[in-house]
Amino acid sequence: MRLVPIYLSLLLATPVAAQEFWTRELPGIAPSLRACLGTEARASVVAAVPLEGGRVLARIRGADGERVDCTALGDRVTGRRPVGIAPPMVGEDERRFTLERGCVDARRVDAADGTVLGWIGYPGCG
Repeated sequence: MRLVPIYLSLLLATPVAAQEFWTRELPGIAPSLRACLGTEARASVVAAVPLEGGRVLARIRGADGERVDCTALGDRVTGRRPVGIAPPMVGEDERRFTLERGCVDARRVDAADGTVLGWIGYPGCG
């Protein structure tokens, strides 16, 4: 997986564009985010951006604070890589997507059929 060009594009992206992608596309990219979270307890997606071919790059923060970049297409993970000292993604830690409701004011994300896909909360939520 070639991450250097991806990181460059993330650094050049505008915060407004990243926020709009997150808000507008969340129901559609939720399967990818859920796949990246897997079964890791108390992990959260702290940023996500679109990639070529419908893939999604998600920055995951584990319960221990470790950051991992995960790429997924639909509900299938296509790559995982520890982040280490990489720069933050645009919008990282402004909000979190989790599989469980972390706090009372977390916003539920539903599929078109009403199925709960996950929850959006602020960094201290959960």
